[in-house]
Amino acid sequence: MESTTENVSGLGSRRQCCHINQNLLPVKGFYFILLAAVGSLLPFFTIYVKQLGLTPSEAGVLYGVMPFVGFFVRPVIGLFTDKWQKHKLALILASILTAVFYLLILAIPSRRVPPAVATTKLECNIQDSYFRSCLTSSASNESNNCPVSLLTFADRVLSNTTRDGIGSLLECEVKCMLGNSINEKTFEMCFTNSSEEFIKSCTGTRIGDLPVTFGLANLSHILTVDIERDRIDAGDIHCRDYDLKALIYQSQHFWQVFCSEPVALDCQITCKNINVCISHKKEFDTTFWLLFLVYLFANIVFAPIFSLADATAFKTLKDKGHKFGKQRMWGTVGFALFAITSTFVMYFMSSQGNVIDYKILFYIFAVLCLIAAVIAFYMDFEDVQCGNIFWNLLTVLKKGKVLAFLSVVLHFGMINGTIEGFLFWYLLDLGATPLIFGLSLVVNCLFEVPVFLGSGHVIKHLGPVSCLYIAMAALTIRLLGYSLLINPWFVLIIEPLHSITFGLMWASAANYANILAPSGMQATVQGLVGGIHFGIGKGIGGLMTGVLFDHIGERWTFRAYAIATLVFLKVYFLVNYFLLQAEKKRKAMSHANEDKGVGVNSEEGNQHLLLKLSPETPDDGTEADMTNRAVRA
Repeated sequence: MESTTENVSGLGSRRQCCHINQNLLPVKGFYFILLAAVGSLLPFFTIYVKQLGLTPSEAGVLYGVMPFVGFFVRPVIGLFTDKWQKHKLALILASILTAVFYLLILAIPSRRVPPAVATTKLECNIQDSYFRSCLTSSASNESNNCPVSLLTFADRVLSNTTRDGIGSLLECEVKCMLGNSINEKTFEMCFTNSSEEFIKSCTGTRIGDLPVTFGLANLSHILTVDIERDRIDAGDIHCRDYDLKALIYQSQHFWQVFCSEPVALDCQITCKNINVCISHKKEFDTTFWLLFLVYLFANIVFAPIFSLADATAFKTLKDKGHKFGKQRMWGTVGFALFAITSTFVMYFMSSQGNVIDYKILFYIFAVLCLIAAVIAFYMDFEDVQCGNIFWNLLTVLKKGKVLAFLSVVLHFGMINGTIEGFLFWYLLDLGATPLIFGLSLVVNCLFEVPVFLGSGHVIKHLGPVSCLYIAMAALTIRLLGYSLLINPWFVLIIEPLHSITFGLMWASAANYANILAPSGMQATVQGLVGGIHFGIGKGIGGLMTGVLFDHIGERWTFRAYAIATLVFLKVYFLVNYFLLQAEKKRKAMSHANEDKGVGVNSEEGNQHLLLKLSPETPDDGTEADMTNRAVRA
């Protein structure tokens, strides 16, 4: 809204009122609804993929390949919409088809993943209890299927979840049967928080009937922190004892369990949501390829939406492109509101003890996409002039500063793709709940809104290059913070940096891309920038992160990215410095040549003109700055 001042006839006074720019209302509405759709589903899509039964390697393929598809689709559709002037039709169809293909994902059957099962002995007496697992050398190569001995199960858990020094929150159920002859009339088990020996006056929960079933709050903790009570090697038999702590019996938490007399119970441990016992033959089966195909078409139709919307926003803003952040901010508001909605839906389902059903999020997503298509019908798509598109694009790419800028966009795309695809996966390994996921998204949006609001003023006074420096410094801190996380709740302290690493960065990148775009090529250049960031960058980030998670662990992956970002910041600064020095030399030579023919007064005028044409001059949205943009491009 813009404030205007009017003289009211007969009153002799001035009245302050608010004037709403009707042309920008559909732009704001489209960003709000479409980002609301994105916030309602896409942040949780990784968890849905895991619920379908896909392995991390399969998820890595999905998140690594699809962004490359988007990279090629965005500029191609941008070229055709520029050429045929069908921006509105393309945006409407893309929104509708996105809803359709994401709904089709619900028709893909989930892979039935059997629970991981381990067998072991439970040794229990009046002052101690522990799991004892033994394995003979002849049985050392147990199959990938379950059940397996707890000793083999432990080795697989450690190799999968504790490579970088952390353990997954692995909740399991234990069912124990009578293993040796005991007097069932006098036998009792006592679940207690006391460290005293078993006595008749046990203050915990006492049971005397077998079989008994109880839960483990975190098996990974038992296998890693309290791992070696003892090692026993006799001939070809290898045994290991695991101290038994942190138990759950009848929904109550206890520290340990004692028995009224020494016993050895036969137990079976069942764990869900872990694939240490799944045969790799089940990877890349029908479930995966069906999901891959439908998800491929969903990404193809979704890819050009934001590029078309951004180009339309800049065309509607005309000479006030620095106000783009205020339009994009409404998308952040919609994202936050519906991310909160989705979070509470999942939290309510989990609090009721139900398995979280993500289908409702797909329905919300589809409805919002259809509403976005309706809003797109009312957006004002001005005609654009199409010159020699490929020649102009190549001309833009020949500029050193443009290539440096696109490399920055690529790097941010790699890191943002990593965070989008693997941060929740990492937090799950730290024991995060859906509530933490939702709150992290809310924190992102709450801090992103004021940054988008003030991005125009920041870019105007500092310039887009300086804003990118700030964003890279913030990204280094953010990645380093991830690598130091112990408690997943602490991620909420780190996430405000998202407002800088994406909010300020993207507002600067979109504004700068609009400045660089030749006349009639706004959609094409916006498509190129979006393709590099959300396509090539995100794809490389997804593929690299999957490999790094497997080889150096989660923590060191984030540390490696933090170091790489810091190095990239220094390199980008030096590149801009030397490009600026070369430009100053060129200008100095131009001054010297002009001085010979035009004199002192003309020199002053030329200096003023060169200053205005300098790429480092901030834009304020005036007509002179629009001329500057055209000359720079």
